[in-house]
This record gives sequence, structure tokens and C-alpha cells, in this order.
Amino acid sequence: MKVNETLRGANVNERLIRRRSELLGRLCENGHVMGLYSGQMDKSQSTHQASSHAPFQARIASVALVTTVAVLLAACATFMLQQWAVSLQESRATTASMNSVVARIAAPALASGDEAAAAKAVDAMVGAPGVRVASLIDAEGRVIATRKDSAAAPGAEHVVRTPVMVEGRTVG
Repeated sequence: MKVNETLRGANVNERLIRRRSELLGRLCENGHVMGLYSGQMDKSQSTHQASSHAPFQARIASVALVTTVAVLLAACATFMLQQWAVSLQESRATTASMNSVVARIAAPALASGDEAAAAKAVDAMVGAPGVRVASLIDAEGRVIATRKDSAAAPGAEHVVRTPVMVEGRTVG
């Protein structure tokens, strides 16, 4: 009997659903359900308006992408500035080292008064890349030798002065 009652209950539900859809169909034909249709139109219009704007996830993704690009550009610029500063520091250290070598080579010649031998050390200095002008000055302030690189392009200058010493006394 329970099976029979369950089947009968299912049949009743099916009949009710059919009957409701028939009534709804008649009401629609007569125009009594305009409010329902206008509500559906509003819903479709709002769906159309929502589809014309980017979804929330797309907006978040675009903001994240723009932020990432900005951070990468800032990091790149910072890295380039740091590399430039390191290069400048290395260039100055190299120039100071070259000056020290030239001063040691020129020191005995300056101490003995051999200006021609001292000038040869200055010639070697101008041949180094990045050096535009090299001068050798004695202890009294006289210019012993000055050499210029004619091929050097004008630009920012960095002057390095190194004392020329022999046995603890300054000769240039």
C-alpha cells in the first residue's frame, strides 16, 4: 500500500505542475503577467549593463598587472642607478691606482732632475682608456709635463691628484 500511495502522490504532483503551467500560459496570453515580464526585462537590461563593464576579477587582475609593471620599472631604474654608481666608484679607484703607479715611476726621475724621463711616465698615463689629460708637477709647482689625448670626447671631469714621493719626501 505504501508504494501505491507514493505513486499516487507523485501523480498528484505532476498534475499540479501541469495545471499551474497551463494557468500561467493562459494568464500570459491574456496579458495579466506583464509585471513578471517587465521584471525579466529589467533583469536582462541589468545583465547587459553588467556585461558592458569588466568583471570584478578582471579589474583586480588589471590593477595587479599595472602595479607589477610599475614595481618592475622602479626596480630596473634603481638597479641601473646602482650599477652606474658602482661603475663610477670603480673608475675613480682605477684612476687613483694608475696615478700611484705613474708617481712611483716618475719619482726617481723628478728627484734627479731628469725631466725627460719623468715626462715618459706621463705619456704612458695618457695612453690609458678614459684619461684625457695627465700632468706632472714638481715640488715647487712647476709643470714638468702635460699630455692631452686628442681623441678624447668632452664630458664630465674627475681630477685625481697623487703626491710623488721619494724616501718619504715629496718631489712632485
